[in-house]
Amino acid sequence: MPAVLLDSTLLASALYDFATRRLDLEFRTGEHYLYLQVPPDCFQNLLKAESKSVYFNQQIRNRFPFQRISDPSAPVVLPPPPKTK
Repeated sequence: MPAVLLDSTLLASALYDFATRRLDLEFRTGEHYLYLQVPPDCFQNLLKAESKSVYFNQQIRNRFPFQRISDPSAPVVLPPPPKTK
C-alpha cells in the first residue's frame, strides 16, 4: 500500500503494513516514526478522523512501541505501563 498524504497540521503522511501491523508516520517537521503492533482499525480510524492530530495524540502517541527511524541509532521506545488504581 502506498503512503497516504494526510490533511493535518502535525502529520504529513502515513504508511501502514497490514502483515506486520507497522505504522510509518511522517511528521510535518520531516521526522519519521515507526509505530509497532498497531491494529488495522487504529490506522483506518486515523484516516477517517476529522482531526488527524487529535486522533494521533489521543490514540497512538504513547500507546504503542515506536522507533524514530529518521535517526537510525534511536532505540525502540516502549509505551508506559498502564496506570493502576
